[in-house]
Amino acid sequence: MRRQCRPQGELYAASDTHHPRGKSSEFKSVVLNAVHGALIASGVPEKDRFQRVLELSADDFRFDTEYPDLTARRTDDFVLIEILFSVGRSVKVKKKILADILGGLSKGPGLIRKT
Repeated sequence: MRRQCRPQGELYAASDTHHPRGKSSEFKSVVLNAVHGALIASGVPEKDRFQRVLELSADDFRFDTEYPDLTARRTDDFVLIEILFSVGRSVKVKKKILADILGGLSKGPGLIRKT
């Protein structure tokens, strides 16, 4: 088996999205495209797209609908996004990635941005 390695210091990321089972392909694409677009804007190469979707039953995906004191309750469209980076990012860059993801989600049909 041949092992392929990336050059040291090269930026890359992988992401997981967790959401309730039964979401449409369009819903998943909007979420995945928003995440990938934000990662590209942060310097991750465009072709470096490694994303995993985990669809969970209500019994396996439990979350509080109001924590921490949200003005709007979370719904069944709640998505938990995890991003694994090859190297650390500053808080400033992480905040920009989050803002870019939320911006991308707000453009999606049927998705409402809640902060």
